[in-house]
Amino acid sequence: MAKRAYRGVRFPENRAAVSTMDKAKSLLVGGYRRVEEMRFKRIVVLGTADFSADVEGTQCLVLGTCKFDKLLALRRIMVLGTVTVARDLQVQNLVNPGTFIVHGHAQIKSLVNKGTFQSYRSYAGSSIKSVGTVAISGNVRLDRFFSRGSFRIGGALETDRFDARLRGSCFAREIYSNRANIRIGSGEPGNRLETQRLQVNYLYAEHTTAKLITGTDIEIGSGCSIDRIEYTGTLKIHPSSIVRDSEKIMRS
Repeated sequence: MAKRAYRGVRFPENRAAVSTMDKAKSLLVGGYRRVEEMRFKRIVVLGTADFSADVEGTQCLVLGTCKFDKLLALRRIMVLGTVTVARDLQVQNLVNPGTFIVHGHAQIKSLVNKGTFQSYRSYAGSSIKSVGTVAISGNVRLDRFFSRGSFRIGGALETDRFDARLRGSCFAREIYSNRANIRIGSGEPGNRLETQRLQVNYLYAEHTTAKLITGTDIEIGSGCSIDRIEYTGTLKIHPSSIVRDSEKIMRS
């Protein structure tokens, strides 16, 4: 059984850029302001701000509305309002109880999402921890994906650890992981994960619909509908689940 390689994402720190950033000024926006400057030590937006150039900064707090027309590169950002990034995003730490929309590629080391996060292209990072809504149109590559909300991933999700308590309708086109734990969350009966392919070494899954599951040790919990399972170790299936075909693959 072919295994898909996983490679973590590194975030190198540019010491020269950090030194320059320490000398940059701070920005406070209370009403409306169109900003053309590029580098800031701290950004606080209480009102509405439109940034027309590439923006580099150390810290950013948004309680109002922000629009970044070009690249946004920050160490830390907290969003209690609404942020839209027209191009690419590079952030070390993002805490989002609000609404965050990225139209370009997103590179985020750590995302803690309690609101709505949406990326229209690819996503790379170390961890996503979400109790809100995550929607990513492209491929996702990271170390850990932890969800207690809903998510929709249009491409392939590659992660070492996948831990999800399903809330609402969840979707990922393909999931590649070393270890996955998928359980139904409390609330509405429509909590469910749909995927075309699950390739996981060690898997426990509830309320999952999949065309193909491949892995080593696989346990299918309640409420699943699986077209085919290929495994090399052990297979357990809950009586309430449907598995149309399964085959143990002998290791060569």
